[in-house]
Amino acid sequence: MGSRVETMAKTVLVEVALGTPPVLLDRCSLILPSFPLESIPVEPLTNLKFAIRTILASSGKAVDEKEVKRLARETTSNFLTSVKEIFDILNAKPGVEPPWPKFVKPEIPDEVRAFLSQKGIIASFHSGNVLTAANFFREVVTGDVAVFMERQPPALQKRLISFAETFGIVPVFVDDMIKEPTKMFRKIRGIPYLVTLFDRPPKKNSAVEVDFFGKPALFLEEPARLAQSWERPILPVAVVKLGDGAYTAEFGKIVRPKEYHKENKQEAVRATTQAVISELEPIIRKYPTSFYSFYERFWVGQD
Repeated sequence: MGSRVETMAKTVLVEVALGTPPVLLDRCSLILPSFPLESIPVEPLTNLKFAIRTILASSGKAVDEKEVKRLARETTSNFLTSVKEIFDILNAKPGVEPPWPKFVKPEIPDEVRAFLSQKGIIASFHSGNVLTAANFFREVVTGDVAVFMERQPPALQKRLISFAETFGIVPVFVDDMIKEPTKMFRKIRGIPYLVTLFDRPPKKNSAVEVDFFGKPALFLEEPARLAQSWERPILPVAVVKLGDGAYTAEFGKIVRPKEYHKENKQEAVRATTQAVISELEPIIRKYPTSFYSFYERFWVGQD
């Protein structure tokens, strides 16, 4: 293996750990889907292995460290491949169909089809290929979509926003939601669908504690708070990677906030968040190598 590829892999994960997309891949035409686990920076690898151990332990079985290492290697390979796919899509020439990865269209339950014909919130986690997910939902939803995003370096952010417009996507930056919630709520209230990743690292004073694979964990409270305020249902879903390299979508049961309404608004937010997380857990358990938990520290007391 060439040192250039190893260096690139390290750079990718370091930048992801810092919340900065790997701009290096803009100019890179080669990415090796498998490389020594020792090449991964310590902190992202530690977080990933902690998540894998927690998922495995929640099933009640003894945790095999060889299995943890195997799953960590496969997860890293899937992640790096998806990053390369995303940048290839973003770098497609104007007027040329982007090189979409293979996508196996799932059977869509009647309940989900009904959801997609009304206003709602689509909840997922860091997995698969986010642009492939956007392309899939563009085909099955009607109307505009607002998407929670983290701010990116200016050049990349400008390109992402431009690309999002082709999907009818309105970007909503997480820090704006926290700094100016009333203004941002007005901006997105009329948009039929709001897409959010529930496993974004929670910001100070905006987290709610729930059970996640048998351990107390912190998640952003904004999605559930919006659902409670607007009485919009939440569809738990994830785009995951199959064994042959293709992607597909997996759905959880729809969470209806009114079923978790309580006099104490914060408790209602907690109960709604817990319901969504409980629906996402089986998908993560089924596809653990599609759960890209390199830099998130969800669990309370996680070292």
